Amino acid sequence: ERLCDDIVLRYPDAVNAIISHQGVSFGGFLKLCFKRIKRRKGARISIPLAIFDHGPQRKEPPRLKAIREIYREFIRQNGEGFIYNKCALQDELSRKVECDLSVYLYYLCRLARGQSMILENLDPKLVVSPVAIEFYQAWGELGQELGIPCIIIPQKGLVAPSDPKAQLEEIHIGKAQVTDDFKYAASQSPLVSSYLKWTGYKGTVMETANLIFSKVDIVTRDEKRQDFLGDIWENKKVMVYAPSMKSRKSCRFYVLESLDELVSSLTDVVNAVEQMPDFRLIIRLHPGEPITRKEIEALIPLPLNVSISDKGSFEEVLTIADLVISYSSTIIQESLLNGVPVVLFDKWKRYNHLDAPRMNEDGPAALSSSYYVDDPEILASSIKWVLKHHTMDNRNFSVFKDFVFPSRYAEIFFNFVCDCFERKR
Repeated sequence: ERLCDDIVLRYPDAVNAIISHQGVSFGGFLKLCFKRIKRRKGARISIPLAIFDHGPQRKEPPRLKAIREIYREFIRQNGEGFIYNKCALQDELSRKVECDLSVYLYYLCRLARGQSMILENLDPKLVVSPVAIEFYQAWGELGQELGIPCIIIPQKGLVAPSDPKAQLEEIHIGKAQVTDDFKYAASQSPLVSSYLKWTGYKGTVMETANLIFSKVDIVTRDEKRQDFLGDIWENKKVMVYAPSMKSRKSCRFYVLESLDELVSSLTDVVNAVEQMPDFRLIIRLHPGEPITRKEIEALIPLPLNVSISDKGSFEEVLTIADLVISYSSTIIQESLLNGVPVVLFDKWKRYNHLDAPRMNEDGPAALSSSYYVDDPEILASSIKWVLKHHTMDNRNFSVFKDFVFPSRYAEIFFNFVCDCFERKR
């Protein structure tokens, strides 16, 4: 939404049509007449894509039947490829195709037909997408087919991994963020540029600086700290713990903590902060986190200097933070972009994706923007060391230079937008 505001601020005649994935009645959509949208300069129109999916049908549609037959033929022709350690998986895969994959692909085809209608009727000058998975991927495919520029702005912190095990996961996780279906990709930090180079992305990489990640407002920092902490805000150091995990039933990720690991790490962080009454810890839950505030409070006794934040913008929390603690989260990259130091807490000793200097009892080997802690016993002393050497009054922004593009790079994106507005297809 902020990016849309920035575009309209520069180009008042621009119309932003935001395609959502929320359900709504078809009659409600008809009120959003395409001709009316075209006439509303500077407007922001929300189009619910789900209106193009009309629910279950009484008999199997011909297209779904054709999709199933394509899958069946593929399995028949490649049967030997589905044998692993002398175990034949063709039957299990066939059942997965019949009950799940075919139906879901058909659902995506129906949405893609609606997406095609939107593009043909609105005739946009530019399509911007935050991810490249599922129905989002169709924007890139349709854009290339119709000659409409499509750019993807990854909303996940992408890092080129050096660990062989992490590489196996990151190459597939990254496909949800960037694919060659999009001709252009915006890189908001040098980390993303390195990642796109590592994956072999064939499109045009546009280094744009921070467009959609959080932006700390230094001017209102003291006011927001007082609102959050009350009258005692002046003498407090504020830390944010940002857990990040993905629940995939029996699938366990290497680059993310499991639920049990998350609770164990969180317990260590809470115990460390409990020893520091002049420090305040905010546990910032991700909206998609499979654990709730109530569940955490039931599992872990929280001291008075620890609170949980599960509502509102992360930008508000980051603005008052002196330090961010996490294992693996997009919040790490958001923090580095805003000059907030990070402690990578990995008691499992398996994922130092930023190659941060390792903390020991005497501190790290050198001043940095991020620090790797793999021992819960020195977590409290490590936190104190970082906060002592990184203060708001004496910030050393030079240690963040490898993670941040100059702010002027943002104009590269807006110049691209201007070119799209003026280009004739």
